[in-house]
Amino acid sequence: ALGDDSPIVVNVQGDEPLLPPLAISRVIGALGRDAAADMATLGSPLMHTDLLDLNRVKVVASPAMRALYFSRAPIGVSRAAIDEARASPERVREVALGVRTSWRHMGIYGFRREALFRYVGLPPSPLELVEGLEQLRALEAGMHIALAEIEAAHRGVDTLDDLLAVREEFLRAHVSAG
Repeated sequence: ALGDDSPIVVNVQGDEPLLPPLAISRVIGALGRDAAADMATLGSPLMHTDLLDLNRVKVVASPAMRALYFSRAPIGVSRAAIDEARASPERVREVALGVRTSWRHMGIYGFRREALFRYVGLPPSPLELVEGLEQLRALEAGMHIALAEIEAAHRGVDTLDDLLAVREEFLRAHVSAG
């Protein structure tokens, strides 16, 4: 895609095999709505089960749906919600926290062509190295990341259990289709 004049380049990370096509449309749409954004990514409502899970990346966004920070740690939620999750992990539910500041991040990026060339030329940043999250490189360089929303997270592959579940889902789909 970089050999042509495509104004937008979309990157779906390999650990997102079940990403629905709607996700790609939402990310491209976010770039269309935010002309000043250099890139866009995707978030879904943060669930209680995601809060303390260090395998799930969270993103904090402004009211204008601009990414402010990404982390595997609990961010953008009340101290009370964190304390409750720590004190009563058995009560942690698969329900949304109901916050509009913190989202579960998914590994898809839409780049404006010029922004992609800028991004790949940047060296790893201090926060990127601390958190192990490449999107922090863009934020530290002053790039703007629009956040598109999708109603529910799909299963990504962040752990061995995720991989086994995704394999099973693919096998079921193959058997039912064949």
